[in-house]
Amino acid sequence: MATLSTVSVSTQKEAVSTQNESTQIVPPKPLQFGCRIRVDTTLTRVRVWDQIRILLPPRPPNHYWVVRASPDITLKSSHIGIIYFAYKISRIVSGKSILDDWLSAVAVSSWSFVCCLSTQTFVIFHWVLPSLGDTEHQATEVFHFEIRMCCNLEVAKRLEKFTTTIFTQMSMLAIKHGAINLGQGFPNFDGPDFVKQAAIQSIKEGKNQYARGYGVPDLNSAVAARFKKDSGLDVDPEKEVTVTSGCTEAIAATMLGLINPGDEVILFAPFYDSYEATLSMAGAKIKGITLRPPDFSLPIDELKSAVSKNTRAILLNTPHNPTGKMFTREELNAIASLCIENDVLVFADEVYDKLAFEMEHISIASLPGMYERTVTMNSLGKTFSLTGWKIGWAIAPPHLTWGVRQAHSYLTFATSTPMQYASATALRASDSYYEELKRDYSAKKAILVEGLKEAGFTVYPSSGTYFVVVDHTPFGLENDIAFCEYLIKEVGVVAIPTSVFYLNPEDGKNLVRFTFCKDEDTLRSAVQKMKEKLSKK
Repeated sequence: MATLSTVSVSTQKEAVSTQNESTQIVPPKPLQFGCRIRVDTTLTRVRVWDQIRILLPPRPPNHYWVVRASPDITLKSSHIGIIYFAYKISRIVSGKSILDDWLSAVAVSSWSFVCCLSTQTFVIFHWVLPSLGDTEHQATEVFHFEIRMCCNLEVAKRLEKFTTTIFTQMSMLAIKHGAINLGQGFPNFDGPDFVKQAAIQSIKEGKNQYARGYGVPDLNSAVAARFKKDSGLDVDPEKEVTVTSGCTEAIAATMLGLINPGDEVILFAPFYDSYEATLSMAGAKIKGITLRPPDFSLPIDELKSAVSKNTRAILLNTPHNPTGKMFTREELNAIASLCIENDVLVFADEVYDKLAFEMEHISIASLPGMYERTVTMNSLGKTFSLTGWKIGWAIAPPHLTWGVRQAHSYLTFATSTPMQYASATALRASDSYYEELKRDYSAKKAILVEGLKEAGFTVYPSSGTYFVVVDHTPFGLENDIAFCEYLIKEVGVVAIPTSVFYLNPEDGKNLVRFTFCKDEDTLRSAVQKMKEKLSKK
């Protein structure tokens, strides 16, 4: 077994200060603390872990902490090991530690991160030396930790409020606790072979250089053909279709290309978190209309009141992430009438259009008078379980396409060439592919929904997407974040707290989102865990 000399630095006072402790923090002069730690360890097959904890004082406004760890590992052996660092941050709020979870793990020689929390904060470093075989080896670990306070936060004001996405945080927690990830919306199964083979063939044929900026002709034509079949609209593939790096880039190019600072844009909350961040980058003024359970219906009178002379656009997502709501024809007609009357654009995110289970998907662009004022955005990833390819597109009349393409040209310019050719093959799939897709997802949805009900959740209807929203309050946790942390650590299942999808987080504190884009065995395992370990309070 390994022997380990334990080192602990629990407070700032145990560190070595480069300034007098009574010195006031006067920006921009930095305050530095450092500690040098030496640990002699005997290594066998067992990995050796150790950690230190450093308490950071409260951070003044417009300041941030930069924490740097510089390990120097000397192994008295021919074996060369790699050191892995992880860190976690505990915020102390009202005497309680919250968000106490690992945030990163990397193999490093010199490593740093930025901590922007203003409350009292602990930074805990955790490291491991890998096993070196059957024989014992002597190792010396020397670490230098430097903590520096700096001013003039290096992020634009429009992005100061945004942090690591909730999807990243929850996925990392899933890995740490070995939990089943029903949080982030990516399948744990692969896309169809005929599409993957088309990509391989394109690579072999040498289609590997920059593509035309707005898409290879074959894909533009395939997108236009599919859109005509689905919506009945004829679009010009050369003038009205722009291929992007996923729908997320289509959203960004649309916002940045068509929204001016100060323009009002109306969102329906809860909403995909990319919307708010991208609109902030565009300098938009955001107005939120909250869709409320149980049916998340459109409050049309509230929408009418929100539309003003400064309203530039309404951002619409149907089928809707995270609720699974599909906007009805009556609701879409009401939105269309308001837009025509007030000369308002619509940005329609329709990435889940092929995952419509209980009603027909309707593109708002297909309604009378709406095509000329609509940008329709979509992607390949959700429909073909190829989310990592990041192939998306925006369809709009030429006068709107111009702005989208101008922004796209300076965001990514072009998208993966071989994947575009393969995507054209995918979009020409027969109707039987989409029918089978719906059958498969309907079966997965039934497993999850019935299991959640049996576990004690209040489950709200989901007509589209591969998400289900539930009310977690029967289990007695104070909010959605507390519940999701409990679910991961104590039950072993990951869900997404929905409060991050609202302008006012209080509106979503009772709701969490599960996804069923997983294989059936995974869904059954997750359901079984929840049925066994969750109890109502």
